[in-house]
Amino acid sequence: MKATLDALDWGEIVKVDVKVVRAVGGKREHKKVFVHYSSWNDDEVSSGVRAALEKSVGEGEKQPELKVFHNETHYWKVRVSRFEFKPHVEEAKEFKPRVEF
Repeated sequence: MKATLDALDWGEIVKVDVKVVRAVGGKREHKKVFVHYSSWNDDEVSSGVRAALEKSVGEGEKQPELKVFHNETHYWKVRVSRFEFKPHVEEAKEFKPRVEF
């Protein structure tokens, strides 16, 4: 997958994560792949792809997606992840150091 996306030359790929999604509710098992770009190229195609993927949608509207054909008949659906990383913050507890013997 990385080689195919590299060939499209949208930007610099730094990481690819693959997550297996179990079969649930009649859907078969499949994989979700997360491609992390460190930068996007500044050409017409790359800018168009990025603009299409980052298009704002209203509540309840379907997120924009592109189809990347990796052979004559099969394609991958490409969407922007809307995941927002929220670091886990533990409540500060007052702790008095102690020694046990």
